[in-house]
Parts: sequence; structure tokens; C-alpha cells
Amino acid sequence: MKTILKLILSCLFIFWLTSSCSPDDSSDLFIVNDFTITIDENPIANSLIGKISSKVDPSKFLIYSIMSPATDKAISILNYPETGLIYVNDAALFDFETNPVIKSAVTVYLVRYKLDFSTETLDSKTITVTINLKDLPE
Repeated sequence: MKTILKLILSCLFIFWLTSSCSPDDSSDLFIVNDFTITIDENPIANSLIGKISSKVDPSKFLIYSIMSPATDKAISILNYPETGLIYVNDAALFDFETNPVIKSAVTVYLVRYKLDFSTETLDSKTITVTINLKDLPE
């Protein structure tokens, strides 16, 4: 009787373990948020603006692509995996009188690197990067 009880408990434990710890649970983790910040106008070229907030499975990476900048080439995004750092690309475009708000659509790709160093796109999301400029006395 004890052997049967142990066998049943072992089976239940294995069933619970396999159903609660699926290896694919973390693969669904792909969260990326819109980015909004207010900065002074006329920043220095190549200065850091901020970081896009994201959460992703540690076995995968994010690649960022600016899709539709409102002001052509105002920002750049460091595309090294997992950074999401936004930089001033063209400082002349950060003029409050000309562009009080700089807004860009950014597509974020969830990728996995293959053994041949190519990437496989698993998913993508489009976010909005909004930079509000503060007017400074001239």
C-alpha cells in the first residue's frame, strides 16, 4: 500500500512540475514601452537622451529601427542588443521654435541569434518616441 501511495504521489509531483515549469513560459516575455521625455532645446550632438524601457527573455535580443521620424534624422538609437539608448543625432533639429516636439515611430524587433551569426525575427512592436523641448532664453 505504501508503494502505491508513493507511486501516486511521485506521479502527481512530476505532473505538477512539468505543468508549472514549461520551458516556453519565458519566451512570451517581450515588453517594450513608449518613450517620452522633456529636455532643454539645443542639446549637444551625440548626447544621450534616455533609454527605452523593455523586458525580454534573456535568451533573446532587441533590435531597434527608426521608422518614421517627424524631423528627419533628429535622433539615433544605439542598436547594440539590449541597449535602446536614444541619442541626439542632428542637434540643429532640437530647436523649440522650429520643432517643439520631436516624435518618431520606432519598431522594436525581438530576435534570436543563430549559430551562423544571422538573426531570426520572432516578434516586433512599434512604439512612439516623444521628445518635448523646453524653450530657453536666447
